[in-house]
Amino acid sequence: MRKCILEKGKICDDCGKCDSMCDLDPSKACDNCCKCIENGGEYLTLDLVEYANRKRKALHGKRKINNE
Repeated sequence: MRKCILEKGKICDDCGKCDSMCDLDPSKACDNCCKCIENGGEYLTLDLVEYANRKRKALHGKRKINNE
């Protein structure tokens, strides 16, 4: 089992909160300053599969179940 990187002693439950953390300063949330992009390197890649999976997971959680 993976451990949560944000909360000490917690097991990772794939909540996604760590995905929005700053790549250059993991102690703060991303504020879209784009400094990581300006620096070049590995931050210029975009994982479309991971992005699509996150969007799909977010949409799935917002759907209402209609029992009619």
